[in-house]
Amino acid sequence: MLADQVTSSVVEAKISEVEADIASNENALHRAKEQMECDEQRMHFLLHADACREDFYEIRSLKKGEVRRIVINGEGDIVFESESTGAKGESSGLPEFDEIDEKYLQVIQDNPSGRSYFKRLRGRQDLPKIPNDLPSAARRQMRQEQRIAAQQEARQLRQAIVDNFRQVDCLERESEIQEILLQCSSHESQKADLNARQAALAETLKRLQETLLEARAREETEGEAQRKAEHDCRRQAWFERLYPTQVKQDDCANEVSLEGKHDSDVDAQSEASTAVDEG
Repeated sequence: MLADQVTSSVVEAKISEVEADIASNENALHRAKEQMECDEQRMHFLLHADACREDFYEIRSLKKGEVRRIVINGEGDIVFESESTGAKGESSGLPEFDEIDEKYLQVIQDNPSGRSYFKRLRGRQDLPKIPNDLPSAARRQMRQEQRIAAQQEARQLRQAIVDNFRQVDCLERESEIQEILLQCSSHESQKADLNARQAALAETLKRLQETLLEARAREETEGEAQRKAEHDCRRQAWFERLYPTQVKQDDCANEVSLEGKHDSDVDAQSEASTAVDEG
């Protein structure tokens, strides 16, 4: 783009377009950087999820149309039970959750199998009967052993639930990590393209600004010449109005001079013709 081919207004319009492109490109760069930061934070969380969070698992069961709930922690311990009437510290209140995922929500149905399973999860299943003919001490010992066995079975069942969810969560995290890695690669490529475009736009803006200065200087020179010519025209018109006789005399003198020159030329041509004839 040459300065003598465009006007300053055209160059200014081009500069406005380039500046708008630069602003848009900067916004795109800002968004890309923010997304990369979010991906980095999410990646850190996924890689250290076990240390960064504490998971709880809610188990629901229907009983006569009402939903009963127990909440267990990552160790398989019951931390909340909706039907608990005691004031035990571990079941005195429901934990506050930062995030609740109901993707795998299932409710244990109100049927013999479901009711039995829910009892076994809490270690409150029906214990086998103890023969009445045994001594009371032996009966107490057997009952205690049954309760211990019931609690151990309940913990194993709850731990199986925890392990199952952890396995599913681990697979989901691995899948999300792979997605983030692909996104990071895409964002890095996008960032490189945006930086290259930003540099090209900055160079274009620099050239346009230089062209604008040249165009303005040229227009200033042309404007000054035009103003001078207009001034000379006005001065000549003013002079003609003030001294019209002098102007006419000057014009006549110019005409006489031209006629004299014309007669001299004619005489010279005649003399030359006569000389040729005499020869």
